[in-house]
Amino acid sequence: MRKVSATSMSMRNDEDMLEKSQRERHHRFSTRLNSDFKWKLDKSVVGALEVKSLPYFDPTARMKESDVIGMEQEFAECSKFWKELHLRRSFIEAVQSIPPETTCCGLMREDNATVKKLVPLLNEGWVNGINEQIKDRGYRISCFVWSWSNATGKTNSVVLMIRFHSLTHERN
Repeated sequence: MRKVSATSMSMRNDEDMLEKSQRERHHRFSTRLNSDFKWKLDKSVVGALEVKSLPYFDPTARMKESDVIGMEQEFAECSKFWKELHLRRSFIEAVQSIPPETTCCGLMREDNATVKKLVPLLNEGWVNGINEQIKDRGYRISCFVWSWSNATGKTNSVVLMIRFHSLTHERN
């Protein structure tokens, strides 16, 4: 019979506890409401436009406006230049110029992977061009992947957000 030392038993118990805590953490679900803070973490954000991503990604659909409490006036200014400069149209053109991610030999579109791929590409290209146009207005934009897990339906929801930042709040 093999003799087990007290230290190896202790190490095994520690490993079991760590594995159990990781499993429990993995099964904690967030919701859209309790992850709402994620896109607002940057203190310069005054608001955002949510691109329709559920149940499928559709950049041509009407975008949902979300503002930050206390920044409503700044977000209204951003909405104004968004419309004046026809940025919605240029956003749609930028998104459509990037091929979507697919699965099943290219037969099915993978929306979550497409959004995750789009955000860095849009930030490198389209966003930089727009920010050059609007920096004299005191604002800049960025694209952001807002994601959360949930217990019902899809296990992971991914939404593309176009965030508006105040340049004056970035300096604070």
